[in-house]
Amino acid sequence: MPQFAVFDTAFHRTLPEAAATYAGPFEWVERGFVRYGFHGTSFRYASRRAAEIIGRQDDEHLCQILCHLGGGCSLAAVRGTRCVDTTMGFTPLDGIAMCTRSGAIDPGLILYLLRHGTDLDSLEQILNKRSGLAGLSGMPGDTRIIFPKAREHNRRAELALDVFIHRLRAGVGSMLASSGHLDALIFTDVIGETEPVVRERGCDAFGFLDLRLNPSLNVSSPADTDLAATDSSVRVLIVKGQENWQIAVESFEAWSGADLTPVPKSR
Repeated sequence: MPQFAVFDTAFHRTLPEAAATYAGPFEWVERGFVRYGFHGTSFRYASRRAAEIIGRQDDEHLCQILCHLGGGCSLAAVRGTRCVDTTMGFTPLDGIAMCTRSGAIDPGLILYLLRHGTDLDSLEQILNKRSGLAGLSGMPGDTRIIFPKAREHNRRAELALDVFIHRLRAGVGSMLASSGHLDALIFTDVIGETEPVVRERGCDAFGFLDLRLNPSLNVSSPADTDLAATDSSVRVLIVKGQENWQIAVESFEAWSGADLTPVPKSR
């Protein structure tokens, strides 16, 4: 039976060389130690669906910033159909703060921990499983638990939410610098689709772009909808994540164009 693999790094193959390259020794580039990016299947679907919703399909001038916010979180800047920057790098541990992952931290802190008694396996567990919202709050890395506690003024839950929003805003700002313009800001995956406070506070920092939410729409969180106020210069959308559908579409496209003539068995 034909089998197809759909890699979520593929969407980021259009990254400019400067965006994909780490400022380490050139040997890293030669060995493939570059920024691959992840969540590409989600970004590909959400960017196309958002363009459809606002009526700008096949518009190579459309600039979008996509926020995939779930258990793992990353952002992408997309110009037309080409990804020009993203927050994850060589692994999905890089970028903004997540539910249990730290996101980007000072490499010097890693060196310090390794030199002062933290072994490699423990460090991997800390960065991947005991950091982010979970690590700061001391709770399971679930926004349905942490965010209500933050509203009740639980100090650690408040800090976890504040750090999450701060890193999200910083990520959007860096994507804006790479895209040079912003027509649409898109939220997808479970946190992006269901947490009005994340969208509201994430957007607040970009009022200087004349970006304004419709408060009632934001609170109701309707899927596949433009949440921006009518006079907003930037559209703000929720796009329901459909990664399985995107994988099916890409597999079908590959199957349709593939030569699947059976190879005769050797005798």
